[in-house]
Amino acid sequence: MRIKRERSKQKMRTKVPMSVLLVVFLIPLVLVESQIMAMRAQNPPDKNKMAEGYPTVDYGASLPADAEGRSKREKANRSYDRQRLVTKDPLGTEVLIMNDYLSEIPALPVQVSSAVVLGNVSDAQAFLSNDKTGVYSEFTVQLEKVFKDDKDAPLNPGSAIKTDRLGGRVRHSANQTVWYHISGQSMPDPGKKYLFFLRRQPDSENYSIITAYELRSGRVHPLDGNHPSSSFAGAAYENAEEQTFLSKVQEAVAMALAQGKP
Repeated sequence: MRIKRERSKQKMRTKVPMSVLLVVFLIPLVLVESQIMAMRAQNPPDKNKMAEGYPTVDYGASLPADAEGRSKREKANRSYDRQRLVTKDPLGTEVLIMNDYLSEIPALPVQVSSAVVLGNVSDAQAFLSNDKTGVYSEFTVQLEKVFKDDKDAPLNPGSAIKTDRLGGRVRHSANQTVWYHISGQSMPDPGKKYLFFLRRQPDSENYSIITAYELRSGRVHPLDGNHPSSSFAGAAYENAEEQTFLSKVQEAVAMALAQGKP
């Protein structure tokens, strides 16, 4: 029976046209080439470029010497205590934090935002938490327009606020810097304009970035949702027309206020 099956297979092979064999042979090559191209699209240089966009802090960095500055920094740091991310002697150079919260928020999360503002990022710095287990990046934002005001601390165009987000780079030595980042999230770049959805940090003057959209050359570009594993509704606004987008934001804010939702 075994010999018969082998002969049967041989007969079937002789009946397959050469053109079909070529197609069958070429398909795996195309698939392999596609996989190689995908890998090249996520090659180390691109990844390194992303990491370089994150502010860096030295593991041994000290707090401000003046009492007022020290108190403010400790309050901001406290929000990132007990993270258990950063260690004194880490392994490797990257820590990716998997979090799918982006799939749970709408594209315009007005209702969960303490404030919605348009502004330019003028500065970016990274800091460690007080217990040195967490790292976060802090951004100075020069306000241009306030779409939704903070009811507990009114904001004014022309003033500056501090925003922050979990993640950053920690320099442990001249030879080792560790990049901490959350899947699907990116960091704002100094010198660029963004529409921010912000949440007030408890017991701090800082605002946490829920999400944001870069406004560039009349077009909109979501800050988040750039990781293959993330699913963010805001991706629908990629390359949207700026004024149309801002009108939708204004409408969403007005609707939330009309519904009595702060």
